[in-house]
Amino acid sequence: MIKIILMDDHQLMRDGMKAVLQTEEDIKVTGEAGTPEELLVVIQQAEADIVMIDMMVAGKLVGPTLIESLRKIHPDLKILVVSMLEEKEYSDRAFALGANGYLPKKEAAPCLLQAVRALIKNEYYISPGLTEKMIRSLGEQNQEGPADISLLSKREQEVFCCLGDGLVTKEIAARLTVSYSTVGTHIENIKKKMKIHNIHELIRKAFEYASK
Repeated sequence: MIKIILMDDHQLMRDGMKAVLQTEEDIKVTGEAGTPEELLVVIQQAEADIVMIDMMVAGKLVGPTLIESLRKIHPDLKILVVSMLEEKEYSDRAFALGANGYLPKKEAAPCLLQAVRALIKNEYYISPGLTEKMIRSLGEQNQEGPADISLLSKREQEVFCCLGDGLVTKEIAARLTVSYSTVGTHIENIKKKMKIHNIHELIRKAFEYASK
């Protein structure tokens, strides 16, 4: 029997994944959680071969820290990320920290069982859609140079690097001992100086810079 624990802050998403998983006689959902904190409690109480987690909970990027924690506590546990975040930088970061699979939520229904079977066989899993994006990005990355942070002030560079570490605004403010609004102002200035149009693109650039 393949035992699975689900962690997603949306009950509807958990119900949908559970419905797909329980169509298989040899798969059982042994626990659910809505937050990383709940997951760490549930995982001590229920048996699991695989844990499915989201990268974002309540608008906060929790995946990187959670993957690191799970790897330390349960090194043999298989980790499948099921997330709205489809950018290559997020999947790269997840795998680098110890995830075994990465599946965008929009591909979850048709690919979830395939991902589970792959992980149980000690294989890594990347969804077909994400694989295609990763292949396309190879050519784009060859044409696009690395992020140039020389235009940023020292404090802006610190904020940029914090984004690359996976921190959100509140965590950056705490690390740099500044206000939440000050961090927001720095982020807007960074976007202007680097000619970046949205926060997702900025985070992607920061992840790329951090992984150099």
